[in-house]
Amino acid sequence: QFHLQHDFKGFILGKIPGLNQLNYDLILSGKALFTERKPYFETSAGIDNIGFGKFRPFRVDYVYSMTSGRSYGAFVVGINFGL
Repeated sequence: QFHLQHDFKGFILGKIPGLNQLNYDLILSGKALFTERKPYFETSAGIDNIGFGKFRPFRVDYVYSMTSGRSYGAFVVGINFGL
């Protein structure tokens, strides 16, 4: 099993004119699961810190998974309830 995620904390999106004023964070991740039968791989790219004012709990990711010669892609919307 392998998990890797990196939050760029505005390092990349903060350098793009127009987007830098929105204070979004780019997040890239990769996951893998190796079993005796079928390996599973998943990659995703997302934007975190979506909202308005100090209320920014939303995150949107595009997830792409591959297993057994099949591949799937989907958008995932998340809400952060951290206090």
